[in-house]
Amino acid sequence: MSGHDSTLEYGGPREFVLAEAAREAPSCWLSPAEIEWFTHLPSERRRSDWLGGRWCVKRLVLRLASIESRIGIDRDLAPCEITVLSVNARGRAARPTVFTAGKALPLAVSIAHSDRQIVAAVDSRPLARVGIDVVDGAGRWDAIAATWFTARERAIVARQRDPLDPLRIWSAKEACYKAIVSSKLFEPQAIEVDLRSSVDGEARVTPGAIGGRNSRTARIRWRRTAHGLQALAFSEESPR
Repeated sequence: MSGHDSTLEYGGPREFVLAEAAREAPSCWLSPAEIEWFTHLPSERRRSDWLGGRWCVKRLVLRLASIESRIGIDRDLAPCEITVLSVNARGRAARPTVFTAGKALPLAVSIAHSDRQIVAAVDSRPLARVGIDVVDGAGRWDAIAATWFTARERAIVARQRDPLDPLRIWSAKEACYKAIVSSKLFEPQAIEVDLRSSVDGEARVTPGAIGGRNSRTARIRWRRTAHGLQALAFSEESPR
């Protein structure tokens, strides 16, 4: 379990997270609402991704309960008393929300999974917005860069300064989208990533992507992982 400033992160290799989650039957640590949702997931892969994400978030919420009294989480809370939902009242995909006793907790939550990794991030600051993403390996990013990167980002990749630059750019776009954009479809070119160094950067979202007149920015932190790269985007700008 790790964090940056007030943002806690948990996760790692997919096999590790799923093995941890499998130590108990899902019915022992999922809430009734989660069990209902879980039984309707259409594939084994979707169920594994979903379970792994919930496991990571619940580990973080229980950690917060032990160190942060301000948000009112019972220190003796059981995992099955925590509900993590990623849908809104209309049943559409939305940012994850954590509930206890039917009440939404004031937490910013993000979940990410790839073929080889599952991670989550939680922040309890009042105006915090967080997004997390993971990408596997280096590979070839030519087609993705040509289609989805801005001209400035393509120029960075063309200079071949660092083979990880395409991964940094793409993971930052995904993480920034999760942190800032709530109702729009993912528009990668509407998010431009400024690579300041190998450890931090900034991503700016154009006004059209957030349905407003002002752009939004998020700070980005990258971390090398056993299977690739993790990006954490965080912003304390109030929603517009």
